[in-house]
Amino acid sequence: MRKQLQVWLPILLCFATVAASAQSFRVQCPTTTITHPSNLHNNNSEPAYSGPTVLTAPSNSTFQRPLSKVNGAIKCQQISGGDGYSTMGDGTQTYMFAFGPLSGLAKIASGDPRGGTDFPNEFNQVYSGPPLQPGEPATTDDPNGDGNTVPGDINLGAFPYNGAIGLIGDLQFDRTIGIFNITEAGAVATVRTFAAHGLSVGDPIIISGATPNGYNGSFTVASVINTTRFTYLPGV
Repeated sequence: MRKQLQVWLPILLCFATVAASAQSFRVQCPTTTITHPSNLHNNNSEPAYSGPTVLTAPSNSTFQRPLSKVNGAIKCQQISGGDGYSTMGDGTQTYMFAFGPLSGLAKIASGDPRGGTDFPNEFNQVYSGPPLQPGEPATTDDPNGDGNTVPGDINLGAFPYNGAIGLIGDLQFDRTIGIFNITEAGAVATVRTFAAHGLSVGDPIIISGATPNGYNGSFTVASVINTTRFTYLPGV
């Protein structure tokens, strides 16, 4: 006969190193999409045209997708926007709204026809050079600021970064969430949380404040039942 123990707990479930991660900068360039799957083509390059792409919808989906040939590639560009009033020469104030690129800056400076548009492996590069200065890339490429094209005065290779300005890598974060209850059956503990836990199988967790004490400690998620229920092996 299987014994079931139900415990009502005013306790906290602490996620020490939850696998879910957050982006502090949300603009991302995908490496694969439905119409440009990476298994059919390297999306970091432009394929040579060899005929039209034939799209087909699988039986379990309404999305059209290529089965053998991909034309074009995934390209991304980050832009900034701003608005304000400018004063014309005759004193008239005019409202203006403008955009400016924040990716592919080295390519723009060197006259690359792609401009601020990047392939995923360019766009997703995290900047690791010296601190960026106002006016980049001209601040680095033309430190004298005179626009002189005399060799040695302007070095278009001094600023090589083409990724999205401000992009940083994934950040791991800790979270704390309340537990509604824990039930045990056959040495498997099922946790019900007050809010969505966001866990996946194998994620590390720390449980504290539970009674009996054997429920507390560091464990890994054994299974995910739904958004507010998961299981682990407490060893009690």
